[in-house]
Amino acid sequence: MELIEFADDYNLKVKRLEGELVIPGRRVKGNDDSYPAPNPRYPLDCLLGHLFEYSSTRMGLVFMPRRPKVWKNMSRRLVAAGFEIRQNGDWEGMATFDPANPAQARLAIKAISARRKRQASKAQVENLARLRTLITSSNPSLKPPLATVESIETSQGIGGVGGIANLSKTPIKPPLAALGSIGMEEHGAGQAQA
Repeated sequence: MELIEFADDYNLKVKRLEGELVIPGRRVKGNDDSYPAPNPRYPLDCLLGHLFEYSSTRMGLVFMPRRPKVWKNMSRRLVAAGFEIRQNGDWEGMATFDPANPAQARLAIKAISARRKRQASKAQVENLARLRTLITSSNPSLKPPLATVESIETSQGIGGVGGIANLSKTPIKPPLAALGSIGMEEHGAGQAQA
């Protein structure tokens, strides 16, 4: 199973870490009460761990807590669940698991506190659609402009390759008499006041 498929099945976020796609765990901050003793090998702000694609049939779990006691307890739980410990350090370790096994997958996700993608519920989607129609119906300036054949021909053309001006229609000209009378009235009113 690939990492992207695994992330889609469990609705997890995927990021690129040092050029490789991984499922990141929770970020451990320097002032985190659950991990007070910092590991001198890692910076104060680091990931608790991450999941990665180990082989075509196995996934890997890197677990880097800040206290050795946490890794020892977690490694016991992982072995009991069927994980294979590949690296066992004092502070951290790496294990592999079968991504097709739901119990192992859930334990791996829980171990690193992997973040799930946020998804909107059906009620939220309906509410957003209703709000969008209310906003656009009450404020016409927010409505998207309608594309017509003439606007496409004159602006972008077909496929974005130059437009062709439509010369078959004559441009609309305002009546000159109306403009002249408006200008004359304003000009005449200005002379009368002076």
